[in-house]
Amino acid sequence: MLTLDFPELQLFFTFTFMMRSIKKKALLAGTILGILAIVLGAFAAHRLKVLFSVEALESFKTGVSYQQFIALFLLVIPVVEHQIKRSLGIVYRLSLLGVILFSGSIYCLNMNSQLWHFNFPFFLPLLTPIGGLLMIAAFVTLLIQIIKSNSN
Repeated sequence: MLTLDFPELQLFFTFTFMMRSIKKKALLAGTILGILAIVLGAFAAHRLKVLFSVEALESFKTGVSYQQFIALFLLVIPVVEHQIKRSLGIVYRLSLLGVILFSGSIYCLNMNSQLWHFNFPFFLPLLTPIGGLLMIAAFVTLLIQIIKSNSN
């Protein structure tokens, strides 16, 4: 019986499938984060404006701004995918986790201080800079891959 065993071909198809799923995930995450940023920004501008202090509102808007940046970044990642094939998944995960920690902790802290008065864990404020570092790491990873790429 003749068997065709091409491990390189199987690896190629597995890698291609994985890339497509990461590209789709990045597009979906970027789109969802973009929609939520618009909704949260409008909510902050209209409803939270009367409930929040000026300082809390500015902090909340910072979370929305960074969420918008990462949403756009996640939408661009599939476009430059040919230059960052090896690190596409890493850039996607760093960006998504970074914005969840950064913006999410800002949202929770501000909503809590102004509305909820829930006793969040002591480490919640520490998540903001960790999220920021993860977002920076995503951009640095992208930069390194673009510099290393052979294409112009």
